[in-house]
Amino acid sequence: MYPGYGYWPGQWNFAIEAISFSNAIEIRDNAGIVFSEPQFKPVSKFNLYGNPTLIDEHWDYPLAFSAKTGNTVKVKVIFSPLMWGVGANGEADAASLPFSVQGHGPVVNSNGKTLEFPPELVTVQTMTDGKKYYVYEAESKPVDSFETNKVQFFQSFDINWEYDKDGQQEDWPHLLEAPTRHTVYVVSDDPVGSPCRYQTAYYLACNKANGLLGANPAGKAAIVEKIFDAFAAPVFPGRVKCVDYKGNEYGNAFAYWGPFSFPPPIPPPAGSPPGTPPTYPHNDDWFIASGLIKNQDGRCGAWSQLNQHAIQLNGIDATISSIAGKRADGVKTTTTVDGQTVIRDEWRSNTLFAKATAPGQNNAAPNFRFADHAVVKAAGTTNQYFDPSYGNKYLTFLALQTSEFDGFTWFVTRWVNDVFSGSPDGFIPGPGTPPAENPFPIGTVLPGAAGVIYDTPIKLESTDDHR
Repeated sequence: MYPGYGYWPGQWNFAIEAISFSNAIEIRDNAGIVFSEPQFKPVSKFNLYGNPTLIDEHWDYPLAFSAKTGNTVKVKVIFSPLMWGVGANGEADAASLPFSVQGHGPVVNSNGKTLEFPPELVTVQTMTDGKKYYVYEAESKPVDSFETNKVQFFQSFDINWEYDKDGQQEDWPHLLEAPTRHTVYVVSDDPVGSPCRYQTAYYLACNKANGLLGANPAGKAAIVEKIFDAFAAPVFPGRVKCVDYKGNEYGNAFAYWGPFSFPPPIPPPAGSPPGTPPTYPHNDDWFIASGLIKNQDGRCGAWSQLNQHAIQLNGIDATISSIAGKRADGVKTTTTVDGQTVIRDEWRSNTLFAKATAPGQNNAAPNFRFADHAVVKAAGTTNQYFDPSYGNKYLTFLALQTSEFDGFTWFVTRWVNDVFSGSPDGFIPGPGTPPAENPFPIGTVLPGAAGVIYDTPIKLESTDDHR
């Protein structure tokens, strides 16, 4: 049946024109376009007389709400008049008043409470198209709203609307012909930071963590751990996909260092001088969560950001940590002139080598050489590091570096007045025979080079300033 079709025998009938939820929090489609009000607008105003296959036609924009303390839901339902299932003049008639409307949603609280919109008298209002409509406006009470700090995901959030003809609110229930159906994401608290608000990110924030309470540090830690289940190994074939406005996964599984984020170099144009190097493409989408969702492909920064943003949508802070090689003692060699530092030599990691045999998300053999690597950290969790690119989580940093990395190659760089001026000692080759990029194992003490003694071991470090 047509959702929101009401009929009073022998008198008049009406249908839902649109529904707005004014205090829903921002949610976007997978191209970044905001789902704006009204969030529900049926395809047709006409009575469809019991064809259940048409219910999807009335499944409109997804909704997102915060389960912060004292949360409520504000609703505005616009009704248009009908005459025997056929559009009349499109105008509401004040002579038909008074009548009242109320709404009943599904169970949203562990004590069995349902989302309730209280009975209110309908008014006649002129909308932006210049026509008059019947309008019901109401706000749920906190006790009848989403359970505080509880993560929830409703793929079929049905609201039954009832009306009373004379406005005395004594003839309930007169149900509209069918409920309105919505897809609803409820996050534990107001989002923090600036997370990507695409519907796929909300799905990752709520689907696995559905039913968990983030009211205290232990609860928040449990949400973080459960969110990671969507990224956890096995990662090949991949399992993370885009999600549509109905809460259904679709398309290809997202890839780590796939063909989009790791394209081949572009050869120099014909006729270029000998030795002209190729051009290496660059695309910012390779490194950000929205780019990963749009292209189903990204590098470690994008994967870590997607994991981080799913956590932040629940009001839980999380950081992205950069894994790179540093000099173990952090000392920089400096030269001073007139009391000012003008030259400094410092260690620079040239290439970080992951284990070549480790599969990544939807990629059995991803690129394993890169300048640094990104992982996620969240306070209070048992596991200190979450690596969505490879689907692993670790109790300690030592466990992470031992499991995922083989070693490094190195440069020593010289800076004058904070301006790069070259590499005086250049590339420091690893042990063994060429190729020279054969890496030093983690913990190696470097030999002297060009009169400079490198007496500290290579150290793998984690910082929260991922480039």
